[in-house]
Amino acid sequence: MKFRKLMPNFSVRDVGDSVKFYQDILAFKFEMAVQDGTTTIENEISNETEYAYAMLSCALCFMGTGLS
Repeated sequence: MKFRKLMPNFSVRDVGDSVKFYQDILAFKFEMAVQDGTTTIENEISNETEYAYAMLSCALCFMGTGLS
């Protein structure tokens, strides 16, 4: 079997803080987020909102973070 894509998911305490870390320190690109308690996909992240899930990408990988 040959894999075409690998997408790790990490459980985190604060999705917004995790997004900021991966963007600022590791230069990941924010792709989308889902606000906690909804299924609505958002294209930008707000400091005033709690998120259940976010997806980020880099040139060679994709990654998801979600509440633990």
